[in-house]
Amino acid sequence: MRETAVKVIRLLLAMGLTGVASCSTTPAEPVDLDSALAEQGYAEKTSINRVPNKGSLSWSYLTDKAVVLKFNRSKHYLATFSISCPEVRHAQAIAFRNGLMSLSRHDNIIVRSGSGVRRCAIDELYKLEKAEE
Repeated sequence: MRETAVKVIRLLLAMGLTGVASCSTTPAEPVDLDSALAEQGYAEKTSINRVPNKGSLSWSYLTDKAVVLKFNRSKHYLATFSISCPEVRHAQAIAFRNGLMSLSRHDNIIVRSGSGVRRCAIDELYKLEKAEE
């Protein structure tokens, strides 16, 4: 009897784990940063020291080490992190320290996700240009 119960529990656990994996909506990690940028329609990136913190901010996940920051929908920037920040993959919101007039290398992006709040240190900043259509 006990052996049957153990088999049933193992089967239920296996079914449950398979269901979770198949329902996952987490994007796959791209092979490299340039490929991920190309997939989102960016053709060029230019290294910069600062991003002006002006206007409304939206953002999009690129990889666990990079996000695209969009100010007023027209100015797009790439922020790469010094180490992997997997929380950004499921982030509900990102923010910067209040009062910053600009965002620079080695500042932090604050990521809020279901697992809590984490600071992700910026390694590099780039201005992005969309590909010509």
